[in-house]
Amino acid sequence: MTTETLSTTAPLKMADIARMAGVSVSTVSRALAGSPLIPKPLRDKIAAIAEEHGYVVNQAARNLRLKRTRTIGLVLPDDGDRKLRDPHLLSMMGALTQAVFKRGYELLVLKTPAKRQGALKDLVRSQRFDGMLVLPDTTAKDQHEALSDLARYYAPLVVWGRLPDQSYCGVEASTATDENAEEMVDLLFQRLDREKIQPTPVEQVD
Repeated sequence: MTTETLSTTAPLKMADIARMAGVSVSTVSRALAGSPLIPKPLRDKIAAIAEEHGYVVNQAARNLRLKRTRTIGLVLPDDGDRKLRDPHLLSMMGALTQAVFKRGYELLVLKTPAKRQGALKDLVRSQRFDGMLVLPDTTAKDQHEALSDLARYYAPLVVWGRLPDQSYCGVEASTATDENAEEMVDLLFQRLDREKIQPTPVEQVD
């Protein structure tokens, strides 16, 4: 079976792929997203047609439609450049990056003034990510209190380290960076799955 050739002067649309494959647009959308609802032979066929004709999924449009960025924010400690050069911290950042990438998400590295009131809430309001991982300055009482306050409204938040009387989700910090990273990311995605059922309105984070 051959597929029709489209003019190179016009951008290829999902409807074009659907017509060439003899399926609906929704089937093409699901197939290109890797949905198991579409049989693998059909997914492969649609992917091959898309690749042959240079079709690229508009991720920005898809994310807007799904109200998801497919990005995780990684907040670093704002306690001077010295700690940001710490080998253990850098190792943890690398392990978290790999753990997030494995799940098909991207990582946005952020640094916010820990002492500025409302800084963490401002990051959430920016809606640049779906969930937040935090490598905090565990000695900063203000940051600990800010994280506890934020966790009351914002569920997809996991922190490296545990302190007494915390209300946020934290994992025990250790030298086993790979295990720590996997635990943090697993917990975060569990929380994201729950958020898909009942998301927290951004306007509540005030």
